[in-house]
Amino acid sequence: MRNGVSHYVSRSLGGSSNATKRLGSSRTSTARLYGILHTLSEPGGFQQVAQLLSLDTLQGLRAKEFFIRLARFVCPDGGTEDEGISRSAYYDVVADNPEMMGKPIENLTKDEIDSINQRYMSKVVMQQIMNGIANNAIRFSESLDEIAHIEEKVEQLIDQSVSDACAEMKQENIEMTNERAKEITDSIYQRVFEILEGVGD
Repeated sequence: MRNGVSHYVSRSLGGSSNATKRLGSSRTSTARLYGILHTLSEPGGFQQVAQLLSLDTLQGLRAKEFFIRLARFVCPDGGTEDEGISRSAYYDVVADNPEMMGKPIENLTKDEIDSINQRYMSKVVMQQIMNGIANNAIRFSESLDEIAHIEEKVEQLIDQSVSDACAEMKQENIEMTNERAKEITDSIYQRVFEILEGVGD
């Protein structure tokens, strides 16, 4: 499985840099989400984000409602199929974390807020890799029984790669701008693909 993913990134996607570029609008959506969540975790950030959402306050707002409201800034409705994939990944993250999404937004820890961005990035990369599997661009030497569980294995590999890349790129006490958010998230995506490219024998 690892060899198949590695070969796909290096050959079919043309390496980590090209793989990152081929994420298309998901790069922009990720940068928006990263920038907003970074602001949210900073002192005074709740008020800034409340203003973005045209709310007086975020106090008492459930995390699920917050992220649904936020979706129109991160991945607006309409647009290309590529943008639709970004929205699908975003809403999957919301649906996959019911316990966290049931909390008031002010009760989320910084680690929980960071995990939302990481899960979104994992979903985006996962879709890229699964497209390769669906199009037979990734070939596996495993038995049929093992291939039946291949999606779970690939997801675990991607989750760990995103976690490792985010840990390497962790940013503290910086002034966040749209351009800076894009630079950081592109760097994380490229590092993820570098890790995936290197997992083969």
